[in-house]
Amino acid sequence: MTDKHRQSHKIITEKECLDIMDKFLDSQDDPKLGIFWYDPRDQELFGVSKSYRDEVKGTTIKTLHKTVWVKKINRRKNKGLPPGRWAGNYTDIPRGRVFYINNEFVVKTGSWISDYPEAKQLIIEEFDLPENVKFETEIHWEIGQGYEH
Repeated sequence: MTDKHRQSHKIITEKECLDIMDKFLDSQDDPKLGIFWYDPRDQELFGVSKSYRDEVKGTTIKTLHKTVWVKKINRRKNKGLPPGRWAGNYTDIPRGRVFYINNEFVVKTGSWISDYPEAKQLIIEEFDLPENVKFETEIHWEIGQGYEH
């Protein structure tokens, strides 16, 4: 190792290391914003993309469902795999988005959420949302709907 290389690395004490780890642990459960799909057969979320609220400019992350969907299909195709749960159109699967609007967390989905009440708790847990989070339904999030439909 060169002297220049040694100078660029700071050696920290065990206490400093533990303090840094504590900060990360403290923030792990902070609420997040993002997108998801819900697989009713497996009763699980998938395709989740999320960021801590304080890292997001605006009311939600910029990532679009359509973009994630296309990337997942292309990755599977490049590996010689069938599309699996990524088959079809991204709007054909129950999906939603977590927002932070007027100082409260809001999960927007289609009316499909009333058919799968277990999905609410999965969303709350995945995004570390408070129990009093609002769930709202909007036409955009209905199965088969999207901005281009």
